[in-house]
Amino acid sequence: IFDFEKPEDRKLGVISLYVTAVEDSFPTFENNFEFTGTPYWMVSIEDPFGTSYSLPMTYGTLPPLALDVGEKYGGPAGGVLLKEIKEPTCIKVSVITFEPEEEQSFKTSTYLLTHRP
Repeated sequence: IFDFEKPEDRKLGVISLYVTAVEDSFPTFENNFEFTGTPYWMVSIEDPFGTSYSLPMTYGTLPPLALDVGEKYGGPAGGVLLKEIKEPTCIKVSVITFEPEEEQSFKTSTYLLTHRP
């Protein structure tokens, strides 16, 4: 389950959540939304200026308003099942939020997690 550390942060509008290999960078404006790497699970929304979803959410389960975009970036529909990742490994979770009232509207939080099958 992915969630924010502080319950009050749940009001943040999440527009993307990317679960990738540690060395991967996620698609952004700066890299023309290109992605090469290992997309374990990638979730986004259609219009980052109009909608968002919120955490908590469970790996592999789309929240309302979210779209699975993993196939667009070379991953399987629905993401890679965690049990299919055979080796103990570190995965990167990147959460992008959009807050139109703030000067720096897009914010990214990145977390490294150890996965043990």
